[in-house]
Amino acid sequence: PVAPRSAARAVSPNIANMLAASMPSYNPPPPPTEAPESEDRDEPRNQIIRLPEMIVEGERPPVFTEREIHTKKGLAELAMSRYLSEVDRGVLNRFRLPVIGMSNEERALEQFREDERLRNMALTQEQIEVLRRTNPEEAARLQETAHDTFIRRDNLPPPTVLRRE
Repeated sequence: PVAPRSAARAVSPNIANMLAASMPSYNPPPPPTEAPESEDRDEPRNQIIRLPEMIVEGERPPVFTEREIHTKKGLAELAMSRYLSEVDRGVLNRFRLPVIGMSNEERALEQFREDERLRNMALTQEQIEVLRRTNPEEAARLQETAHDTFIRRDNLPPPTVLRRE
């Protein structure tokens, strides 16, 4: 009769011993020896490459706004592509009455100017918030100047009487 196989191993003990004898013995690597860290060298322990420090002198190149880059015609085309849809440009506003309506270019430029005003207001408000922490008097002056600069003004003449009766 055939002896039942052991449930623990899929091979016989003789074959397991032969396989174990043919395998290389395990030699653990030596523990890492830490070199004394020198304080003057700042070398990374990973693969990050550190470049030497550099000081760049000179003026920064100017940062141009869209208004400075484009001509009047180019700015109108940019505003139309940004603010007017194809349907709006082609179908809805094809005809206008010169006295009553405004052209597509004028409408798009008006939206462009409004977005530009809002961006400038947000940037100025950020600067005011920083100044409030460091120089409250200067922040108050800038807030007043910003209010006078960014407030919308009607094209109507000022009222002749400034008090209520």
